[in-house]
Amino acid sequence: MERISGRLKWIVGIAFALRVAVLLYVLRAGFVTGEGRVLSDLATNLLSGRGYMLSPEMLLPAERAVDHAEMHDAGFEFYRRVDGFYGVLRPGRPTTFLVPGYVYFMSAVYAVAGVGSFGAVRAVQLALVGMLSVLVGISLARRFLSGVPLLLASLFMAVDPFEIYFEAIPATQALFSLAFLTSMLLSLRAVDRRGAGSAILAGAAWGLTFLIRPVALLGAGVLVICFALAHIPVRRRVLLVAASSMTTAAAVLPWVLWMHAQTGQIGLSPTQGGVNLWEFNARPFSSYYVDEQEGMQALYGPLRSEFSGRLSRPDLAEFPEFRDEPEAFRDSVLTGRTLAFLRANPELFARMLLIRFADFVKPFSFNQASPARLVLGFLTWGVVLLFAAGGALVMLRKRDPGAVLLLGTVFLYSLFHVATVAGIPYRVAIDFPAAVFAAAGLGEMAGRIRASRCRIRPAA
Repeated sequence: MERISGRLKWIVGIAFALRVAVLLYVLRAGFVTGEGRVLSDLATNLLSGRGYMLSPEMLLPAERAVDHAEMHDAGFEFYRRVDGFYGVLRPGRPTTFLVPGYVYFMSAVYAVAGVGSFGAVRAVQLALVGMLSVLVGISLARRFLSGVPLLLASLFMAVDPFEIYFEAIPATQALFSLAFLTSMLLSLRAVDRRGAGSAILAGAAWGLTFLIRPVALLGAGVLVICFALAHIPVRRRVLLVAASSMTTAAAVLPWVLWMHAQTGQIGLSPTQGGVNLWEFNARPFSSYYVDEQEGMQALYGPLRSEFSGRLSRPDLAEFPEFRDEPEAFRDSVLTGRTLAFLRANPELFARMLLIRFADFVKPFSFNQASPARLVLGFLTWGVVLLFAAGGALVMLRKRDPGAVLLLGTVFLYSLFHVATVAGIPYRVAIDFPAAVFAAAGLGEMAGRIRASRCRIRPAA
């Protein structure tokens, strides 16, 4: 046991060294910002007292994109025409487009390091958020693994290139991964201890994680189901369900009140949902599919060509020409049109589910498919993917309530994204739990190999 603990310390040291190296690189050479510019503008306005809104200047980019300039120009021309970033987020007005958890995180960094300091955000994410994710992930792994399988899972968590990549850019993924892992770890402890206090902590954690990404409510739901089905007295089950669900609701309540104040409706889902649904289900078959990135072309180009001319209701794939409608109305129209488009084309939707599954589990990015990245992806996530399903079955066979909770959360999370939106940015939060499954599978396979060798070894 002491030897394993010592090796875990070395693995934590490797994780820290890698993140320091990546930080030094991105501070010197730069790195993509993606949605970070929108999040940064929201954080800046929040910190300066202008409120939770996007600046009108965001519709006028200071410089033209170098890559895929035609797509970039067409997008911003459309944003200006409908007066909405992404077509829905209305500049200069209080927004319900994004839950505010990551924006508050970015505001806190800016309050210390200065407004607009992407370097400080990256440093905090790599040196603090990333390292905490590794430590929480190892703690989660120790709940199910020991010996060499534990070391293998921990090593993956230390070097996972996808997790490190998203820790290096100003986007929600890194903070969500930490919150998601922490919520799962607290949920495992709550299921093991079956105490009201641990149920309260786990429920609150899922509620706070919702404020980074709403999909976290799936984890809160799995926790409630595990409590409801636990082999304990009914009164105890009711207490645990109430404790966890009420604290989740309490953490989410401020967002519900904000939604009601801005839209006049009681709701949970931010007004980004319609855009996401359209982006991954209808846009590839619309006139906005222009000068696309390599990944979109590889995934949807052949399908677009195959279904060209035989789509039912192709008009529903087009983004509506909004004028001065509020965000909530735009979101509902966009969601309704996209769902109607999918209902009109069931064969297309079935084919897209298969594409999204491949997009969700792929071990490399189609946009950055250099030989080095291909090899790195296959040696890390590719190996995990190979053994994760078998390991999950091994863990379930032990009838461990914690394994049921972990697998249930990962399964529902994956199913939701394959059904709606997919890709590495959405998958990375479950990389560490998948590594636990894979390590369990590798351990089972190694044990069976050893047992078979003992059976065939001749007697001395």
